[in-house]
Amino acid sequence: MKTIIKQLNILTIFALIAMMGVGCTPQPTTFKIIKGEEGVYLPFIQVEKERVEVEFNENKEFNLDVTGFETPFTVRYHAGGKMKNAYVSAGSSQVIILSKTDAQHTGDNAAYAEYLNARKVAQAELLSTDGVTEAIAKVRAIIKQNIEELHSHDLGDVFNALQETNFTYLGGIKFMSWLKNLPNVKELGDDDASIQFVTDLLSKKGVMTPTYQDYAGAAIPFLAVRKLDEPWGYDEYIEAVIKMTVNTVERDGGKDQMINYYIGRHIKYVGVNGVKPVVELARTKITNPEELEKLNTLYAKWEHLEPGNKVPNWTFKSIDDKEVSLSDFKGKYVYIDLWATWCTPCVKEIPYIQELEKEFHGQDIVFVGISRDEDVEKWKNKVVKDNLQGIQVNEGGNVEFANFLNITSIPRFVLIGKDGEMLNAVCSRPSDPKTRTLLTNLLKN
Repeated sequence: MKTIIKQLNILTIFALIAMMGVGCTPQPTTFKIIKGEEGVYLPFIQVEKERVEVEFNENKEFNLDVTGFETPFTVRYHAGGKMKNAYVSAGSSQVIILSKTDAQHTGDNAAYAEYLNARKVAQAELLSTDGVTEAIAKVRAIIKQNIEELHSHDLGDVFNALQETNFTYLGGIKFMSWLKNLPNVKELGDDDASIQFVTDLLSKKGVMTPTYQDYAGAAIPFLAVRKLDEPWGYDEYIEAVIKMTVNTVERDGGKDQMINYYIGRHIKYVGVNGVKPVVELARTKITNPEELEKLNTLYAKWEHLEPGNKVPNWTFKSIDDKEVSLSDFKGKYVYIDLWATWCTPCVKEIPYIQELEKEFHGQDIVFVGISRDEDVEKWKNKVVKDNLQGIQVNEGGNVEFANFLNITSIPRFVLIGKDGEMLNAVCSRPSDPKTRTLLTNLLKN
């Protein structure tokens, strides 16, 4: 009998341990989007500041891989022509069911999503006639108003703290826009109340948020340039920005994240031209191994697009289904326009690139429009209807071409040299006056 009782006690202990183990296992975080009906179009979602491509599986489901994001975070997506928000916290499980007119939120955190989608953020109305003291008072009053409205909802301390930070730096961004347009902005001293207000907001401690990053992205260059003697070059500018970041940002991991932010923006908008010395400087300033790895990974992804590197000899189909290769244009500069009929910013650039094509016609340069349209007939009809000049081809789903150029959005413009070498992987747009100057100078040499 004692043996049986002893065995039962042991079994009870094991059962208790197992129950405790189950109780201690963290609940997995899941976020799913379901295509509720045919005709729903959702090419991507925005997770904080990162764009994530959406691919629905055979069950018409998209499951977000949350492992790459630190909770809590916000997801933004389009539904019914409107921008929607969802709040993902650790252990939450959410399902968004999309229709052509709306989205149904099921699972956890519905109250957070309801607040984010219904709130109306008050904005400070700053006038050019406002004095600095008055402008600062307006911004502080609006920040307070938004925070008080937030606290009228029972949403918890963690969510409230994040939103309070967002409201604070939305106000800061508004103030920065006002300050930059002051006629005497260059004359303001470091002890001016406006400069102090900008610096104080910048140096506040706390967690990093996308809104703080946006604010710092405006405030740091503004403060850094004030320290430079004119005329200054880009190398001096980026060095001053990185040093200002190191000296002012106090948020958790903020210094390293902001340095990577500036280099990422440089590559996105300017390309890799001139970025190598910037990367080398950043490597001496970043202390977090993970952020250093991010920097090295980013640079490695774009390094092959540095000026002088050979470009593969891609081949595409023209409007009359003939093959067109880049090698066909050897001995000429090639200005490439990556576009699509469904891309409004792309279509707006068409008159400008047609003007350039006409102006430089007959010279050692060709203008090649590479359409990313999957609907080839729609592309062909656009070319014929608008009488598009230059070389018009379709990408035809060439994945290697898109991956080589790191294409994540269009329009995108690329400049290739006479011997098939890369000159600029992120060239200026046709509507930018710098483009005409760049091409004119190239053709003079």
